[in-house]
Amino acid sequence: MTAHQPERSHTPSILDSPAVIYLRLNWEKIAWIALALVAFILRVYDVGARAMSHDESLHTTYSYNLYNGAGFRHDPLMHGPLLFHLTALSYFIFGPSDFSARFPVALLGTGVAAMMWWARPWLGKLGAFLAAVMLTLSPSLLFHSRYIRHDLYAIFFALAVILLIFLYIQKGEKKLLVAMAAMLGLLYTTKEVAFIYVIILIGYLVLALLWRLLAGNWEAKGYKWPFLGLLIFGGLFLVYPMYEAIHAPVGQPVISNSLGMPVWPMAALGGGLIAAAFWMMFKGFGSDKIHGWRELDVTVWVITLSGPLFAAFFIKMFGGNPSSIDFNNPLARDTLIAVGVFAAMWMIFTALGAWWASSQGDLSAYLGGLGLYYGLMLLFFTTFFTNGGGVATGLVGALGYWLSQQEVARGGQPWFYYFMLIPLYEFIPMLLSGLATIGILVRIFRRQPLDASIPDDAAAPQSVRDLWLLYLVWWIALTWGAYTWAGEKMPWLTTHFAVPMAILGGWWLAWKLKAIAWRAVWKQGGLWVLLGAPIWLMVFYGVLKQRPFQGKSLEALSQTMAALIGAIALIGLGWFLIRKMRGLSWGLSGRLALLSLLGLLSLFWVRTSFLLTYVHYNYPIEPLVYAHGAPDIKIVLNDMREISRRTVGENALAFVYDNETTWPFEWYFRDFPNKKYVGAGITRQALKDAPVVLVGVENEGKAKPFLGNKYYRIEYRQIWWPKETYKQLVDGAPQPDGTVLKGLPLLWSWIKDPQARKVFWDIVLYRKYQQPIADWSPADHFVMFIRKDIAAQVWDLTTLPALAEEGVISTDPFEDKYIDHPAVQIVGGLGQLAAPRNMTAAEDGRIYVADTGNHRIIAFSPDGQMLTAWGSFGDQPGQFNEPWDVAVGPDGSVYVADTWNHRIQKFSPEGDFITMWGGFVSTDGQLGQMGVFWGPRAIAFT
Repeated sequence: MTAHQPERSHTPSILDSPAVIYLRLNWEKIAWIALALVAFILRVYDVGARAMSHDESLHTTYSYNLYNGAGFRHDPLMHGPLLFHLTALSYFIFGPSDFSARFPVALLGTGVAAMMWWARPWLGKLGAFLAAVMLTLSPSLLFHSRYIRHDLYAIFFALAVILLIFLYIQKGEKKLLVAMAAMLGLLYTTKEVAFIYVIILIGYLVLALLWRLLAGNWEAKGYKWPFLGLLIFGGLFLVYPMYEAIHAPVGQPVISNSLGMPVWPMAALGGGLIAAAFWMMFKGFGSDKIHGWRELDVTVWVITLSGPLFAAFFIKMFGGNPSSIDFNNPLARDTLIAVGVFAAMWMIFTALGAWWASSQGDLSAYLGGLGLYYGLMLLFFTTFFTNGGGVATGLVGALGYWLSQQEVARGGQPWFYYFMLIPLYEFIPMLLSGLATIGILVRIFRRQPLDASIPDDAAAPQSVRDLWLLYLVWWIALTWGAYTWAGEKMPWLTTHFAVPMAILGGWWLAWKLKAIAWRAVWKQGGLWVLLGAPIWLMVFYGVLKQRPFQGKSLEALSQTMAALIGAIALIGLGWFLIRKMRGLSWGLSGRLALLSLLGLLSLFWVRTSFLLTYVHYNYPIEPLVYAHGAPDIKIVLNDMREISRRTVGENALAFVYDNETTWPFEWYFRDFPNKKYVGAGITRQALKDAPVVLVGVENEGKAKPFLGNKYYRIEYRQIWWPKETYKQLVDGAPQPDGTVLKGLPLLWSWIKDPQARKVFWDIVLYRKYQQPIADWSPADHFVMFIRKDIAAQVWDLTTLPALAEEGVISTDPFEDKYIDHPAVQIVGGLGQLAAPRNMTAAEDGRIYVADTGNHRIIAFSPDGQMLTAWGSFGDQPGQFNEPWDVAVGPDGSVYVADTWNHRIQKFSPEGDFITMWGGFVSTDGQLGQMGVFWGPRAIAFT
């Protein structure tokens, strides 16, 4: 007989519990989940349809190399490494494709909008939600959330840092500072705009602390104003040398043009004055009173963590090159200066941070944050510790390289570039944030609390809300200033304007909406004003477009009748609205009319976003579509896949392509193992019997003689750019009177000309240009040559030969007389040269070769033995960026066309640097600017 076993009590598993209990859903959370879902769908829908742009293809290809086991070496030329690692992870999960390449940025773009959930304490529930809506629908953010660039990465982590800082100021939890340190480290692995975000943040935190200090009660009042004086002069003495370092050449200590002395002693003095100011602060204000200030806590954390990464400024001051650190040659001058400066700054800032944290009793938190901060940066800069050089390029070289690029000013855009782009795309966030800024300034003048909205249950204290709003105003103002001042201006940088403007604009709109008693408005007929005002404006616009009383023709009478009917409708609708407004105050009526107008403009704003992202995304009729791959890219790719499938099998086609078609095709050719890259060295042997040949139009003349009449020729668009007519308004260099604006008469002529005004509004409203898209310029073109017998196997479309008839190449007159001459002498060997562009011989028999792909010049003896080599990648004297030509002058000096540094360099026969001249300018075909270049390709002596 079996003994009875007592039953065990059953504890329900978490899997048995309803999920809704844990979600604790309410209508607010449901709205946020729905918005996040909408944002995600808008960003991933058909995200792989658009052809990759030039820069995108670089990012996708190097990410693919990492995914495919070829590793990755951080290069400041392509910004931070985080994008490449996350894209490689996306390839691993989804497989390599245009969709998977853009999926991480789409996810981060969704996160930017969703993060406004944590801004509810300072924006209010409605304000945060409206800000998230604008971040979701923003044209620049939506478009670039479907675009594999670094900017959304930087925005995501910058926003995370900012939110964590204000959450800490509100709550005081040390774990928030540790999380902030981790996010700050990741921010620096995205893009060098991280330094702009951090400078803006530090500047505001310091000013907020200064305001609190000066408004406080000092224990020793005699220290108050000396403290302020030391701080101001110390800041000036520190910032001025940094400004001089931006524009100074490397290789020698930075000398102040105005003072005629090295600037590093001034920077050291500035640091000393700031240290003395802080000593006076502790002594005069009282260290016990300062301890516990959360604003000071977070300021110390951000400054001491970020400080060492600004070492590039001080390395340049001492005459070093922050881009030329070589751990293989640790005793080299540049390496010694860079390592010494960075190590000294790291020890100073880390000791300062640890001292402060220890005095606050949270040393362990600081050390934990420090470990996360440097650990995450080193992890990605070194590609999981497989690239030791990433320590130098990441912690020092990144800022150093991009400081040097500000003089290059890629894109050659005028100072008013963002004043043109932002109103064209982000007019709703710009308008709302502008109104918010005016409202905040008025309340400051009246000494009223800045956030006058009705606080909800999620609201932070008034002081924190005011601190947040002032930061948004500061953020917007300095963003306009910094990016306008910076030399490099590009359309994707508009995203950095959109974020703070959308956040502040969302707060302002919620403030105004919550201030209106909507039930009373409804009862008093105020909704008629809200709905009728935009209708009245649209009728008014329609009447203005008419030209009545112009004659008795049917068309003239029709316009007259339309104008009269419109005028009657205007009067009637206006009378109706005025009657409804009598029951309301004029102030309320004005607010309703303003909200009504904003609603109408918002519809146009959403239309702008929709057309840019889903209709015009492939076409440069949108100014944000810059250096993009044309739709022809994917047409050609699909044709090549079809040729391969029908002739030799899936992706087995053996075809030839040159250096002009590398990008973005290098990404798309990854699955063709039989592709053959010939660079600029197009020869008969390289093209022999190739089924398909792709060459840029610049190389077409080289290929034609070798192809004979065996091929059809079809020309396609490769990369294209938007129109830049606005550049006619400025000169490339300041005029003698000190102004860069030369086009005021031209601008006024455009304004007066009705036809010019029509062209302008056609572009603004419809993106309609006078030049048809089929003949668009500026654009780079390429040519696809298809062997006729291959075309006959693949296409039964009779249109192909007809379309290509004009492109049929005549018989090569030299084909029957071709003789293969073997080389008498070969200079260089396997792995020694990379895409050499040109060579020349000196009178003594020396042979100089432009080793373009290796960014150097090599000198060989007459019998082909390597004598010397000089140069490396960079923009400093003696460095090159793809030199295309080398020549020997009458005196034996060596001249190099440093093509993509846009200059000419002169050297001794042994490679010693002598001098250089030139710089980047886009002349748009206009003569008159001497001594400047756009990619010089060759040198000649006359």
